[in-house]
This record gives sequence, structure tokens and C-alpha cells, in this order.
Amino acid sequence: MPTVRDYPPFDEHLFRDSGAVNLAMAVVLGAGAVFLERTLVYVALTLNLVWAVPHLAFHTAHPAHTAGAVLGMIVAIPVLLLVLTRGALPAGERRRPWRR
Repeated sequence: MPTVRDYPPFDEHLFRDSGAVNLAMAVVLGAGAVFLERTLVYVALTLNLVWAVPHLAFHTAHPAHTAGAVLGMIVAIPVLLLVLTRGALPAGERRRPWRR
């Protein structure tokens, strides 16, 4: 990123943008967990994988930064959940916790 080198090692703008992206991911993942609608769950887990796979690739290429098997779990868990929910969530049916 061209502008990062113009700032100190911890660029506040980049740091805040990364935090905002993480908050947005948390909202989508949380909505998938609460509503359990198939499409939303798939989108939430795929969103997580779009972030996790490149993150794992970076740490695999830079072993000094690797936290061992924990990094593999950030990819393995969403993949496992995608497989497990494949037939478990009916399309179009939603669980609405606020309605009885």
C-alpha cells in the first residue's frame, strides 16, 4: 500500500480501517448465528474465509509470525461449519428469536 510507508509503523488510519472491517465482519457473523438462515450463514462463513485464507497464507510464508495450529483453525472451523450446515438449514426458513 503506497501510503503506509509515508506514515509511522502504526498508521492510525489503516489501523482504524482494519478495526472497522473487523466490526463489520462481526455483525455479519453474528447475524448468521442469530437468524440461522441458510444464505446468510453461507455468506457469513464465506466472508470469514475470504479474510482467513490470505491471512493463513501470509503466516505460512512467514513462519516467524506463525502461531502454530491456531492459524489453521481460522480456516478449518468455517470450512467445517459450511459442510455441517449444508443440509441442516432449510432455505428461506428463519429462526426469529424475538418471536414465539
